[in-house]
Amino acid sequence: MEQPLSLISAQVHFVVRPSHSFHPPSITSPPLLAGPARLLNDGPVRVELVHEQAIVLRGDLLDAGAEFLVSPGLCVSVLRTAQAKEKLAVPGALTPSELIVALDEGAPAVKIFPCGSVGGPKHIKALRGPFPSAALIPTGGVNALNAAEYFAAGAFAIGVGSELVNASLLRAGGRKEVAEAARELVSVVRAARAS
Repeated sequence: MEQPLSLISAQVHFVVRPSHSFHPPSITSPPLLAGPARLLNDGPVRVELVHEQAIVLRGDLLDAGAEFLVSPGLCVSVLRTAQAKEKLAVPGALTPSELIVALDEGAPAVKIFPCGSVGGPKHIKALRGPFPSAALIPTGGVNALNAAEYFAAGAFAIGVGSELVNASLLRAGGRKEVAEAARELVSVVRAARAS
């Protein structure tokens, strides 16, 4: 649990734990521990196990206690399952056509993935034209160096993964370095939102 604890100390508001299994463990069992937030008495961070395989219907994760689902692609069945259980689902999309479907299905926010490989902030700005009220969350290639550009382009929020949490650094005991990188990112995001 080094990764979430490092991010919690940096005041990151949501930590997403991917589920790459067809049979995920209970959210409350170690090592997932959906719990540093509980241990911190509802502190500023929610640690959630979420869906990161768009082909699998993940009602089982919601039944196990996940508060929301995130998908790298558009999977309408996952979105509908979450809605039926009155939980948040953030589907992925990349194209205007996918975004239209996600919004038509009632998605309150949409993960734009992989955003960095298709123009980054320019892609978000281009999508904002025909979708001015869509809550877009660019993910993939987002980091502290370009986060402000995404907000300037109209991002609602950002998703940062391997650019923030380096698994080999954590294995080498670099918890402090991960926490410092997270603090830097949080600072950049706060400044970008204030401007």
